[in-house]
Amino acid sequence: MHLTDTMEKLAVEIDGMFVDYSFENTIITVPVSRYRYQNVTGYLMQKPQGTVIEFMSKVCPLGTAIDPMAMLELNQELFYSKVIIHEGFLKVAAAALFEHCTEELIKDMVLEVAKVADDLEHQLVGEDLY
Repeated sequence: MHLTDTMEKLAVEIDGMFVDYSFENTIITVPVSRYRYQNVTGYLMQKPQGTVIEFMSKVCPLGTAIDPMAMLELNQELFYSKVIIHEGFLKVAAAALFEHCTEELIKDMVLEVAKVADDLEHQLVGEDLY
């Protein structure tokens, strides 16, 4: 399976947009409602466990009022994704070993990351930033 091909196929399937940023990074803009979209970046990384695919989406800058306990509790409810702090932003991310991924798993991960990130963004900021 090739990440670029899979992400491009997913973008067409969900009526989103796809950008092949580099060999290791792709970006898909996921429509989450009629007027809201969420950008999800896919990364291929080498880790000690093997090649890992990670999907990540920005929610808001850390300066935004965030209830850390609520974020930890939200993590318990999520299936593929988790709320994280990365590079000064609250983000939603999901990761898996690339060799175990199917197109269906990638679709489920991307859609969950987009939906959770958009819901949090709307709740915390009240507008579509990312």
